[in-house]
Amino acid sequence: MLFSFRILNIIKYSILWFTFIINATNAITIDNNEIMQDSTWVTTPLSISKGAGLVILNGIIHFFSNDVTNNGNLFVCQTETNLLSFGMTYVTFGNVFNYGTYILDDSLANTGANVAFSGGTFYNEGSFYINTKANSLFTSSQTISATNFVNKGLMWFTQSVKNGGGTLSLGDSSSITNNGTICVTNNAFTQSGTIVGSGCMTIGDGATITISSDTGGQTFYLAAASASFTILSVIKNPPIVMGLQSGSTIVFPFAPNSIKYDTTTGILTGSGLLPGQTQNVYVGTGFKSSDFALTGWFSSTVKYSGATAPRPAVCTPCGSFPVCDVPNNKVYSSVSNIFASSVSFDTAISSINVASSSSIASSSSSSLIITSSSAPSSSSSVTSRPTAFTSVATGTDSLGFKTSNTKL
Repeated sequence: MLFSFRILNIIKYSILWFTFIINATNAITIDNNEIMQDSTWVTTPLSISKGAGLVILNGIIHFFSNDVTNNGNLFVCQTETNLLSFGMTYVTFGNVFNYGTYILDDSLANTGANVAFSGGTFYNEGSFYINTKANSLFTSSQTISATNFVNKGLMWFTQSVKNGGGTLSLGDSSSITNNGTICVTNNAFTQSGTIVGSGCMTIGDGATITISSDTGGQTFYLAAASASFTILSVIKNPPIVMGLQSGSTIVFPFAPNSIKYDTTTGILTGSGLLPGQTQNVYVGTGFKSSDFALTGWFSSTVKYSGATAPRPAVCTPCGSFPVCDVPNNKVYSSVSNIFASSVSFDTAISSINVASSSSIASSSSSSLIITSSSAPSSSSSVTSRPTAFTSVATGTDSLGFKTSNTKL
């Protein structure tokens, strides 16, 4: 707790500008390509139209206290790295509906991030990416705690440092629905509730997944030698774990005294000494019994050492993790002249307590906080931003992303 207060004081007196959005009466709709800079607080519903985009550059605090609907591009990017590049706190309190491309990338920060989607519904039918920083000193958490979690598209959760202690949690303790593909790298993914749907979860390099409930028709693809699948308690219906790589592991909820692979059914069975200690896992056919072995006496871990198995057909390739920045083949203009302004950090924090009121009196400083439902004219005293990004770069994909070398 003391550490948190010290960090807050450092932030308070070191960060000079805070992009602050307040609009107490109307929802915010982005119909063009817009840029915001620094930290943000959005109090009303935010909607991004198809073909439009909102890029938020840098900032350590991003709060969205109402619903967010993205039909276009929504990027929150840390593009600067310096001594004050603290990991961001990114929180949504309302429902989130993503039909476009949604990227949150804080991988250039010096400390871990706290990412929490806390609304009741999280629905993804597009492409959704999170990349944060985790290392031995600062862990990073990625959490979507929605009671109604539905994925029908592509989602990728990663940390920028392998074995950095980053954690991932999806849904509440009851269930999530996945009929798309969820990719996980450099993350410890714990899924406590049941999984509904016939989608795929790709467990890639540096990633582990731990389950304790029924996984239904979900397919788990162990896409890297370092990938691991852990079962915390005995599950009646065999989980489907396929695409094994030499070195990938399956951890049973007890220490089996024997394991058996059935070449006809494709079932791997671990059996313990006590009653009820039997766990079946479907790994598919085409393996040999000698491909599976316990890693030691009284070990609960089975290691696969055979040839690389093919990617399951149900698993969409994760592709390349996009670089979060202003797309180079699109024209973007500053959003500052519409509904955002730069205010001092002290002024912004003192205004949070009254952000829900219909109007806020101007502070004694020269900073401007916009509260009316009408947009100010371009001549109002709002800090100006770069007006356009028009350069066209090579090596961009059809969405205008600068693609990275990370593929899965």
